[in-house]
Amino acid sequence: MQAFLDRVDHTHAVWDRCFPAVSKPGPKLQRAAPKAKEGLTGQNLVREMLHRLEMFHRPGMPGALDLVVFIDDADCRFEGDTAKFQAWIAERHREVSAAAQNDELPFIALFASPEVEAWFLADLEQGLGREYEKLATGGKPLRAHVELLLGGPMATVESFGGGFVNGSCANKLSERFQSLIDRLGDRYSKRSQGQDMLRRIRPEKVAAVCQTYFRPQWLELLRSIRQAHAAKLAAAAPPPPRPTQ
Repeated sequence: MQAFLDRVDHTHAVWDRCFPAVSKPGPKLQRAAPKAKEGLTGQNLVREMLHRLEMFHRPGMPGALDLVVFIDDADCRFEGDTAKFQAWIAERHREVSAAAQNDELPFIALFASPEVEAWFLADLEQGLGREYEKLATGGKPLRAHVELLLGGPMATVESFGGGFVNGSCANKLSERFQSLIDRLGDRYSKRSQGQDMLRRIRPEKVAAVCQTYFRPQWLELLRSIRQAHAAKLAAAAPPPPRPTQ
């Protein structure tokens, strides 16, 4: 995820990462969390985020943050209801502001909907297409295999899943993705091939396809980074000379 965030912005932003907490590259917030914290998602991840903010990131403390970015699989929790999505963001923003004791702290939620595999499909050139460039078989291009998997065009990927059942999607994109790769004669591991694709995919390409959940928050993230950078430049600028008579 560190490489993906650097691709969002590596010029004006320095990313402090809280999770995953152990054995992966990227700076961590204050200290590494126990290995048991890896893989947190959903409300458990929200609770841990708020705990970290309460402990380490209040105004005036070393390492105070300019913004908070929450990254998770959507897992069909919003069921295509954008009002529900916006209400979730607004409620988490209130919690983040309270935990960090900073009402001005921006909060961004970058959801992979329904799962991170959606991003690998959205940037087909650097994701699935590059990782499995030999898998177009029988005269059928790889995009055709993907659209068959989705049951529709690529633009429908964020709505794949069939509803929210027992805390996740009724139909798991990751499982369908795995089955496609297996059927075409290769293998897929989220920790191996998934990490390789995550290092390459381009946020702007993901945003061009994932327009319901990802694109609006990605644009808000870019705006927040620019604002924070401008504020730092203004604070560091010397005061104008006093007029003399």
